[in-house]
Amino acid sequence: MVGRGFNELKVVILGFLKCGEFVSSDLLGRSVDAKRTNICDCLCRLHKQRLVDRQQIPREKPGRPRYKYTLSKRGQDRLEFWQSKKEKGS
Repeated sequence: MVGRGFNELKVVILGFLKCGEFVSSDLLGRSVDAKRTNICDCLCRLHKQRLVDRQQIPREKPGRPRYKYTLSKRGQDRLEFWQSKKEKGS
């Protein structure tokens, strides 16, 4: 598990969601080297900031709602900004 700041995790998650398809937090947890709770917290914040769109996954049993996520247009713009800023060395 890599120790990283919250903004770094944001960039990793947004970069993973760049593929354009809806992805569940379970798949993100297997693909991104971070704790699942950190990923879920980050996704919740990204959704509140309108950087990701989410869609509820139908459940067969009662319980917490589950979601799948994709990158929003605003999130795509923010990711491009962060990547250009990183390339410039700022």
